[in-house]
Formats: sequence, C-alpha cells, structure tokens
Amino acid sequence: MRRFIVLVVALLMAANLAWAVGEKAHDFAIKDTQGKTYSLADHQGKVIVMSFWMTWCVPCKQEFPHLKRLYETYKDQGLEVWSITADSPSDLPKVRSIARRYKLTHPVLLDSDSRVNGMFNKRGDYPLTIVIDQEGKIAWMHIGYKPGEEKQLEDQIKKLLGL
Repeated sequence: MRRFIVLVVALLMAANLAWAVGEKAHDFAIKDTQGKTYSLADHQGKVIVMSFWMTWCVPCKQEFPHLKRLYETYKDQGLEVWSITADSPSDLPKVRSIARRYKLTHPVLLDSDSRVNGMFNKRGDYPLTIVIDQEGKIAWMHIGYKPGEEKQLEDQIKKLLGL
C-alpha cells in the first residue's frame, strides 16, 4: 500500500509539471533584460538549458555559478543557457543586479506575465531546470538545487552534445 501511495504522489507531481521527458516543447518568444527576443524555434539544433528562477530563491543563486561555467565551457559546442525569471517588472533592477553580481554571460530572460512559467513550470518550482535537445524535445528535468547536482546536468549536456 505504501508503494502505491508513493507512486500516486509521484504521478500527481509529474502531472503538474505539464511536460514529460521526450515530448516536443512548444515554442515561445521571450525578451531578455536588454530587450532582445529569444525563441526555441530560433535556436533549433542547439541544446538549451532553461533554468527557471526568482530573485528571492537562494538555491537559484547557488546554481548560477555552475550555469555560467557550463555555458562558458560548452557554448562553442552548441549549448545555450537561459535563466528565466517570473519576477515582476518592478523587480527588473534586482534581476539586473543579480545578473551583474554573478557575472552571468548567458541570457537572463524576463517572464513577468508568467506565460512561459505557465507552460513549463505550473507548480512554480524554483529552481526548475529543463534541458531541450537539438530536435526541440525535453531531454531532462530537475527540480531544486543542492551542491553537487550540477554534475547530473553536465552529464546530460555532454551526452546530448556527443562529448
């Protein structure tokens, strides 16, 4: 009975994520802190790491140095890293300050109307990391961040890039 309950809870949690590994991700367009538009369709053929975060999220900030390192290490092999925040427009100065503090070199995207979060992160889990493969399919998902978990992400990236 206990296994059944655990299975039901796990299925309910997965259902709230709205997506499953192997499914094609719907396209969207979203602007970065400088006003440049990014869309999945425009980056087809690349591996895209989407990290959903908020300015108040401590684990999100702990993950930033690792996302930056992964981007710097693998961008020339076809990796894109997008940090997507659903903070309100009034928090834009905070968002920019955090991006500067962590010296982020990858795009920081603004989802102030939570449209993209509504597509991929219905439960509002932060951080939520989703990896999109070169064909636009969800290849990997992970909720939360604890030191050392970046190794799992890097393994997925290397596998998709054929490294």
